[in-house]
Amino acid sequence: MTPQFPIISVYNEGVEIISDDTYLTKTNVLGILNGAGNSRAFDSNGKKWNYHLVSDKVKDNFLTRLVANTVYNPFVDCHPKWTKSVDYKLEELKKALTKAINKDEDILTQFVDRETLKEHVNASTSFDEVYRVLMKYVFDVDEEEL
Repeated sequence: MTPQFPIISVYNEGVEIISDDTYLTKTNVLGILNGAGNSRAFDSNGKKWNYHLVSDKVKDNFLTRLVANTVYNPFVDCHPKWTKSVDYKLEELKKALTKAINKDEDILTQFVDRETLKEHVNASTSFDEVYRVLMKYVFDVDEEEL
């Protein structure tokens, strides 16, 4: 059981748009070790999911953490482990995005100011509108269009 893509993923107060599951096939060792259980995904069918990336190549132990944090943090093959949570209301997605925008340090707000982005997110009336706002102002920015 997997979500309907695209999804909007919220984790560690960061936001990503994931257009399909091929995006979730590689990550670094720290992504595996630090990302477990922290990711929520809102899909385009109104379902909320929890997920974490797993890899048979990464063992969670002291030595692996030490090496990945100090010397060598390679990319490894992985796959998402999905757990369907519940249906969500659009307001929940907007609230999660607003929280991420408020805590943002010029990643989401690199091309547009915080208040403008929040205003457009909160004015959205569907997942598709939220998706388009994020693409326009954050992920697929045409600076001349802004």
